[in-house]
Amino acid sequence: MSVRTWIIMFICTLLLSLTMAADAASVRMPPGSFLTRHVNTPQDLANLVRQDDVVASRFSKHFGMDAAALADYFQNNLTVSTVQNSGKYALYFVDTRGRIVLHKKYLKSGTKVFRAFNGQLIIYVDCGNPFAKFLPQPVEKVEPIVEEIRPEPPPAPPPLPEPVVEVPAPLPVEEAVLAQPPIELPALAKTIGWILPVVIGAGTLIGGHEHNEVVPEPTGFLVLGAGGAGLLFDYLRKRRRQ
Repeated sequence: MSVRTWIIMFICTLLLSLTMAADAASVRMPPGSFLTRHVNTPQDLANLVRQDDVVASRFSKHFGMDAAALADYFQNNLTVSTVQNSGKYALYFVDTRGRIVLHKKYLKSGTKVFRAFNGQLIIYVDCGNPFAKFLPQPVEKVEPIVEEIRPEPPPAPPPLPEPVVEVPAPLPVEEAVLAQPPIELPALAKTIGWILPVVIGAGTLIGGHEHNEVVPEPTGFLVLGAGGAGLLFDYLRKRRRQ
């Protein structure tokens, strides 16, 4: 090989080594990180929890949830945001013994973070360290119960008016007297027929004789008794009708 070939091979090897070193430096995470590699979106974080047992164990131990539930929560409830104000923020990290410890870290304004649906800071994007100990749980949506509105029944028809019975006004006293039916001729004749025997009988008993001595005659008694019986019978019949 010529010298020129050796020089070209040396330069290529050097460039490859530098590239690999840069990739290794980019993959290396800060000490105490919850993550083993960088993530940029909640979907990346959820996939890493599902794939990496070390990351899943750290998050499950810290939040007290299983890995599958944590992955679903990160995927559905976290969004990428930034820190509004520069300052020290409380962060949890993993020490050399594997314990999760709280400390404060200074973050500049604009630092990328994951926020929950309610705006709460949850995870520092660069290392995956949590800001909070517990995850806020979304409120389940309750669908309103729609009551079936039934039409009101039609109003009942008004009651029919009662028939008015016209009562004739009472007649004046004079008209009432005049309105009495006249005495029928047969009834008058019947009354005279009962009274006449009585009169005849009385006349017979008292009737004129040539002498002043009163001598009762059987015929007069019969006529007088028949007339009296007729009057009594007619009186009892009228009273029974009343």
